[in-house]
Amino acid sequence: MRRSLLTLAALLAAAAGLAAQIAGTVVNGTTGRPAAGVAVSLIAVQAGVAPAATTRTDAAGRFRFAQAPASGQPVMLRADYRGVPYFQALAAGQNSARLTVYEVSGDAAQIHLTAEVTVVQPQNGQLAVVDEYVVDNKLDRTLYRRGGLFRFRLPRNVRADGARVIGPNGMPITRPVEAAKQPGEFGLDYPIRPGETRFQVSYRLPYATQQAEITDDPPYPVDHLLVYVPPPMKFAGDGFNPPGQDEGYQVYEARSTAHPLRFTVSGDAPLPPQMQASGGDGAAASGDPNAAAAPAAGIIPPKSWMEKNSFAVLAILLVLAATGFGYLLTRPETAAAAGAAARAAPPAAASASAASGAAPKSELDRLKDDLFLLEVQRHTGHLDDAGYRRARRQLDARMRALAQAPRENR
Repeated sequence: MRRSLLTLAALLAAAAGLAAQIAGTVVNGTTGRPAAGVAVSLIAVQAGVAPAATTRTDAAGRFRFAQAPASGQPVMLRADYRGVPYFQALAAGQNSARLTVYEVSGDAAQIHLTAEVTVVQPQNGQLAVVDEYVVDNKLDRTLYRRGGLFRFRLPRNVRADGARVIGPNGMPITRPVEAAKQPGEFGLDYPIRPGETRFQVSYRLPYATQQAEITDDPPYPVDHLLVYVPPPMKFAGDGFNPPGQDEGYQVYEARSTAHPLRFTVSGDAPLPPQMQASGGDGAAASGDPNAAAAPAAGIIPPKSWMEKNSFAVLAILLVLAATGFGYLLTRPETAAAAGAAARAAPPAAASASAASGAAPKSELDRLKDDLFLLEVQRHTGHLDDAGYRRARRQLDARMRALAQAPRENR
């Protein structure tokens, strides 16, 4: 009897060990064949995160990790191919995955903008401008060149306040803006994987006279240009359709027109209600009244944005702060909340969530999400050590506060 019990216990332990394994395959999406010899890393998101294990795929593109991280711990897989990383997060209890990698092309002529959206907002003698460039990569390969393939243009003597990229996986990542060879051109070092990628750039123009002329001249062809102007500001420009309305903004559209396009905006406009509710002037909140406001804005379209060809913007979240803090264009050094950006859902999205019956996340769940995104940013090189330590201290403070809070508030 005792021998039988010991045998049963050993079998159960072996079964538990097998269940804890993580296995899968890597497929080359360009050739449709298994990808052999690809480095695959298992990442357990925890303090001081590093790959828990690394292996390579066999001739059939298969990989296996003998032991998974502790149950309930966020887990992510990373496959590196031709200098481009591909990520996949695993759901709780998931122990198999299929990752797709692609061949790489450095041909910038393959880049085509399906849309460009420009949002303007005056504040404190300056005009905050956010440009979003939407690239829908329909190729069976990743567009990338070391140092950055995607480029954009800014007005003369203007520098970008910040830039953010949203890849096909939907995770926002801040990226440094690099000067390109051509004067007035700048680049973002980010691979354009198959699917939709959005590049968002924030900058400021002088606006003491309450009038500014903006020239739109991207290096790539554009199907649609939309300009969002808050009323009662005025807009003037040739080649634009009469204004429509979206979320309280006047929307001017130009379709498949020759570049460059020039338009003028003038007048003043109050901050959006989101900013008024949060106290308005971010410079005052930063503690430096003499600092110039550094705008950051995000454009959050519905999921079916491209399919429906509606180009509707559901919400414009503007955060003006001297330190550059923002919901969406958060710089790495202030990104404790790489997750705060993900949580800054627009009112329309929030009401949709409520209508669907989705329960709001607890503070503990939000902390887990924030920690996961923070560690991903650090591991992928989008957050330096100093920025990581600052962000980690803020998360630790939230953890201590949560630990001291009554259980019903967690």
